[in-house]
Amino acid sequence: MLPAPADAPQVALALDAPLEHALMAHVIELCRERRASLLCLAPPPQALAVSRLEPHLAGLARSGVAWAVLPCAGTLEDALPTLLAEHPGIERLVCDSRSALARSPLAGAVPTLILLARDALPRRPTAGTPTQPDWLAPRLHRGF
Repeated sequence: MLPAPADAPQVALALDAPLEHALMAHVIELCRERRASLLCLAPPPQALAVSRLEPHLAGLARSGVAWAVLPCAGTLEDALPTLLAEHPGIERLVCDSRSALARSPLAGAVPTLILLARDALPRRPTAGTPTQPDWLAPRLHRGF
């Protein structure tokens, strides 16, 4: 675990659901782009939450992104207002689509909250899917 500077922006990651490798890669890239540290939010039971991070530790080490685990009391949904108040550096909150936060009514109420769902991640084109957009698409807004 690399220490994070106190004034650095943070990306918070909810560990209340299993993490796909594609989601974790996206989180690491988000941290690099924003020059942010990663704050992993671990609801009870903390051992289970931290175990969800274990398959991604090598990737985190290679990335050079500073990260830390923050144990939370109770559910992340209940702890979210307090977490955001106590950690004003949190610029983004990321969770899997299976996370309780993804279904939370607070998801739309907090302006700093951005949920990245598994199904919203970029996908590789499959056979038969055009890789170039239709030539007419950019001209549609001009009334053609």
